[in-house]
Amino acid sequence: MLKIAVNNNQCVLDANLRTMIAIRESMKLKHPNAYYLRVKGYMQPGWDGCIHYMTESGKFDTGLLPMVVAYAKERELDIKFTDNRNFKFTVEIAKYLQGGYEPRGYQKEAVESVLENYIGTKHHKLYFPQGILFAATNAGKTIIAATTHASVKIKGRETRTVLLLNQSDLFVDACRDIPKMLGADEVGWIQGTRVKWAN
Repeated sequence: MLKIAVNNNQCVLDANLRTMIAIRESMKLKHPNAYYLRVKGYMQPGWDGCIHYMTESGKFDTGLLPMVVAYAKERELDIKFTDNRNFKFTVEIAKYLQGGYEPRGYQKEAVESVLENYIGTKHHKLYFPQGILFAATNAGKTIIAATTHASVKIKGRETRTVLLLNQSDLFVDACRDIPKMLGADEVGWIQGTRVKWAN
C-alpha cells in the first residue's frame, strides 16, 4: 500500500523502499544537455544525467500526483491519501454568465471535468480539482475559463483567478470578452508595463 500525504504544493509518498525507488525512476527524464553539463563541471560528480521529479525521500509536486496514481493503478497497488489541503470553497457550475453568455453543453462538461475531478483507486479517492484543457480553435476556451471562475465560490472573500496567455492576440480578445462575461469591475490585467488593477 502507498500512503500519500497531499498538501497544496507538495506531496510526500510513504512506501517500501523498492516501490519508492521504482516510482522515482518512472518519474525521471534524461536531461537533453546532460553530457555538456557533466563535462563542463556544472553538475556534481556522479550525477546520472536525469531530472528527478521525486526526491529520494518521496517528495514531489502535487501537480504530478496523477502520474503516481497511474503508476499505482497499473500495478494494482492500493493508495491511502492524507489530505492536508485546506479547501475553503464550494463549487456550483454556473449556468449563465453576465452579458447573456450561456456556456454550451461541451463547455459545461469541460468545466465539470476539472472542478468535479477525483483521482485514486476503487477504495480511496481524492478530490483533485486540476486539469489541462485541450480544445480546438473557436471551441470557446474563454467562456470555459470564465465559467470555471464563476463556478467557484470562496468562503469569506472574492474568488481570484489568474489566466496566463502567451500570445498578444489572445490577450486582446480576453481583455475584450472576459469583462463582458464576469463584470467589468472584476477583471484586471498586466501586459508588459501596462497594468489595470481590478476593484
